[in-house]
Amino acid sequence: MRNMLWLLVILGFVLQALALYLMEYELRAMLRGDMVGVLTLPDLLLLLSPAILGFGGAAAAAWLQRRGSGWAPVVAAVPLVLLGLALLLVVLLWFNPIRHQP
Repeated sequence: MRNMLWLLVILGFVLQALALYLMEYELRAMLRGDMVGVLTLPDLLLLLSPAILGFGGAAAAAWLQRRGSGWAPVVAAVPLVLLGLALLLVVLLWFNPIRHQP
């Protein structure tokens, strides 16, 4: 269980770094003030969702484990699977980008 929690935190951190890296152009434009008001709440949640899933899932699973609940592995596995699928999607789209033909 402890290894699963560490994997969840590490995977959340890696995917959060990838999300920030892939949105570098948009973030720079927003920090310059060129795109004022473009970042809405759903965009912000989408940008921060790897951190929320990784750190929040690990915290919830650790809390349940301390209380002796049998649901702790399930609570850790669900965000772990979602983050793993997101990482696979990022890798797939990195090597096979979607190209629009004119």
